[in-house]
Amino acid sequence: MAARVPGLQRLELCRTGDGFAGEPPPFYRVAEMYFSDRAAMERATMTPEWAELGENAGGLIGRFHVTLRTGHGIVVEAQLAPSGPKPVITDKLQSLVERH
Repeated sequence: MAARVPGLQRLELCRTGDGFAGEPPPFYRVAEMYFSDRAAMERATMTPEWAELGENAGGLIGRFHVTLRTGHGIVVEAQLAPSGPKPVITDKLQSLVERH
């Protein structure tokens, strides 16, 4: 259903495993929807496909007593340094940070 939302460039769905440091995960399932920019996402929220997605989510919330969280942000792809998990700040990442 989410794949039919106009303007959607990428959809990632996953079920979480273990949480951080052995804690239970804060979410059971995660869906990430990617758009070219915030304006594209906002246009998508005005479509019948988005409304249908919201109605379906409402049914799941009621049936399984779950919560729905939404948000938006910058997609950052960073390379990990070979000597450990410290991210390397790429030119692309630096320019994103400077703009925001």
